[in-house]
Amino acid sequence: SERDKMERAEKDLQHGAVHAKRLDILAGVRQEKVQALLRHVHKACAAGHSVDTAC
Repeated sequence: SERDKMERAEKDLQHGAVHAKRLDILAGVRQEKVQALLRHVHKACAAGHSVDTAC
């Protein structure tokens, strides 16, 4: 029925929103790790240490 379709669509939307939120959180965590790595590399370069990554 039409009502069943609407309810199913609403559930799909909610599921999609939860999934998108989880992806946002993962992206944020990844971003923080990248920032920490960059800080480490910059610090090592400034101190004159050799780092595997080019300065």
